Formats: sequence, C-alpha cells, structure tokens
Amino acid sequence: MKAIRRILASLRKADTMFNLIQDGDTIVVGVSGGKDSLLLVYALNLYTKFSQMNFKIVPVMLDLGFPNSDFTNIQKWFKDNGMELVIEPCQDVYSILKTYQDNHNEPKLPCSICSRMKKAAINKYCNEHGYNKAAFGHHADDAIETLLMNQIHGGRIATFAPKMVLERAQITFIRPLIFARETDIIQACKELNISPMKSPCPNDKITERETTKEMLNDIYKNHKESKDNYKYMLINGDQLDLWYDKIEYKLNYIQKSDLKYYNSLAQKVINNENINIFGFKSFADRTHIDFSDGITALLGPNGCGKSNIVDAIKWVLAENKAKNLRATSKEDVIFNGTERRSPLNVAEVTLTMSNETGLLPLEESEIAIKRRLYRNGDNEYFINNKPASGRDILRLFMDTGVGKSAYSVMEQGKIDQILSSKPEDRRYLFEEAAGISKSKVECQEAERQLEIVRNNM
Repeated sequence: MKAIRRILASLRKADTMFNLIQDGDTIVVGVSGGKDSLLLVYALNLYTKFSQMNFKIVPVMLDLGFPNSDFTNIQKWFKDNGMELVIEPCQDVYSILKTYQDNHNEPKLPCSICSRMKKAAINKYCNEHGYNKAAFGHHADDAIETLLMNQIHGGRIATFAPKMVLERAQITFIRPLIFARETDIIQACKELNISPMKSPCPNDKITERETTKEMLNDIYKNHKESKDNYKYMLINGDQLDLWYDKIEYKLNYIQKSDLKYYNSLAQKVINNENINIFGFKSFADRTHIDFSDGITALLGPNGCGKSNIVDAIKWVLAENKAKNLRATSKEDVIFNGTERRSPLNVAEVTLTMSNETGLLPLEESEIAIKRRLYRNGDNEYFINNKPASGRDILRLFMDTGVGKSAYSVMEQGKIDQILSSKPEDRRYLFEEAAGISKSKVECQEAERQLEIVRNNM
C-alpha cells in the first residue's frame, strides 16, 4: 500500500473518531514549510474530493521575520498543485524572540513563546477572514513526544488534543494527522516528490523535542511492541489507572465535638435569587434571570453570552481587573453597539441574594448589590439601594467564599490554575474558607493607621 493511502486512512479515522470536519467548514491550514504541514495540505485537498463533505481549505504560512527566509520554491509547489499559498506578514515575531533571548541571556530562542505567538497569529487571521477552523500537522509521534516531555519536565500526564474548541474566539483547532506515523509521512513525501522548505529557525533540530525523539527511538528499538502501544495508550481510557482518584486525606484531628459546629456551618449558605443586567457587554436590553433552588443551568450556542453572565456576577462583586472580565479596559464592559444598535453609555448589574441564614452582617433577609458604570468612568455601588463603595462590597462578602476572587465562581480552567499555582498564591482560598480573611484585612488596616500615627508624632 502506498504511504499516502495509509495517511488518508488515518485522516479518515481521526475525522470519524473526533468529529474534526463538518459540512460548510472553512479551514485555515497552518503551513510551516516542513513535511508534516505540506503533506497535511496535500491530504486535506484530496479529502475534499472523496469525503462527501463540502468544506474549504486555505493554506496560510506565517512570515515570522527570520533572516534568510525564502518562500519562492514553496509558493511554486502550491501553484503547481493548483493551490494558492497565503503568506501572512508577522515579522515582529522574530524581533520579539530575539529581544527576549538577549535580555535573558538564553542560549536559544524561546520555542514556547514562539509557538504561542504563531497560534495567536493564526487565530487572528481566522477571525479577520471569517474562517471557523485551523488545522495543524501534528502527528501521532508528536503527541507521544509531548506526552513524555510533559511527564519529564512538567510532572503531568498530558498531550495536545485532536480537537480544541476556543469558545471565546469561536475557532476550533484540529489535528487531522493525529493517527498518522512520522515514518508514513516521510515515505509519502518521497513518493509524491514533496520537498520541505529549509527551516530558517536557528533552533531547528536542536530542541528538547529532538532529544525526546531519540529517547523514544531507543525504546522502540529494544521493545518492538512499544511503538504501537504508546499510540494506543492515548485513547485507552478504560485502563487508565493512576493515583489522583484514590487520594483520601486523613482528618482524624477533627473531634466529635467539632462536628456539630461544622454541620451548622454547612447550613450557612448564600443563595442567589436573581440577577438583572443592562448595558453590560452583550446585554443591550434589560435582562432578568431567576435562580431556582438547586442547580440553574444556562444553555446556548457559542457566542450567545453565557460567560458574560458569570462576568456580570464577578463585576457586581467589585471585580475591577479588566483581564479577569475578559476585557482590555474597564469601559469595555459597557455595550459598545452593533450595526443595528447604538452603543450605550452605562452598564448596570443588580445581584439579589437571600440572607435568611444571617451569614452576611446585615439585618435584612434579602440583599441587593448594584453596580453602575458610566462611559465617562464614573462608578457607583449600592447595597439595598443605599450608596456604598467597592471596599464596602468586598468587606461585606469577606469570609463567605462569595467574593470576586473566592471559590464561589469556578470558571473553566480555574481548578487547574489553582492546583498549579504557588502555595502562597493558593493561601487566599484557604484563608477565605477558614474565615480569617476579614481579620487579616482589619489587622493590615490597623497597622497602616498605627504607622500614620507614628509618622505624625
């Protein structure tokens, strides 16, 4: 069997198993000039003809600004094969990498930063030109190498996914060659007379991946069956057996006399009753959402504003960092208008919650927190329609777990972020759960006041 047939069979298997391509897809294919990306373009071009799906591919190559970059031959190859290669200018990438290398006295250009910048550039190109997917030429051996590197250098069992949905950007990254072996790719390129472009990157062939590849080749040489087993391992979830789901922390230091206290504490919860949103991000009209007892689920397609509701809750609880609200400035949260709607000059969110358990230090059984922001930068807070400050909101929810940075809002990736952060960065969550955050803040304020008094004496 010719190697290209094995490549196409692996592509169809990946598409079938991971639902990579659908009717109507417009797919940017990231072209590096190497054998993997060139063969991916060739294979996908064939796949458009026999897959019984109507989809379009657009090969895009980034001009990263590396010295001695020459795209003449690769542009000719695409033209000879009836395709047009888009060269997207990104010359500032090399200058940024070189500056980082010089400032940090690194022996090589930083590959991780380069990889992130390339993905961001492809992401930007897809957004600007209306493409909904981006395909990359990573193959099975790349996935296995990444798995081993993460184990050695990161202490985690992880590799890149065959499909990754970027909800905020509304773009899906796919890897159609995820089941293909590198040996088949090399053989197919020889059979089809595909000549890879010489890489202008000074790190070419001297990366950590090359070292990992050599380690794996030694294993494959001594254990013939291991090559197929490593590949099968990536989908063999039924036999996954690690320790993470077997952890049982011993809590024998809790006395029986303490159980009554912990049980009573568990009953003290704050229940959200409803939220009213107007002018915040995508909510141009006044929107009222009731929260029923138990779990309230919000369903809707990508881009409909589900995440904006979470952002609204964080914002009304005095979150002021634009990054944490997926914005570039604080005024970005105000509805900015569309082709059919004029922009608004104010954003307002009111969160109403029950205080029947008395967990919040107010006498009212129902508490309404309101925040209003004007486009001129004026900011207003209210507690039960009485003017307040952002600090008042923060102090109100201290030690309850409800604050803007506490554990009541767990977004996608937040748990991984907490587990991978430094111990001192995780301390805040434990202090909040233990109910000592407010005391620590009061002590810090008292120390500041004492310091002012000392300076005035």
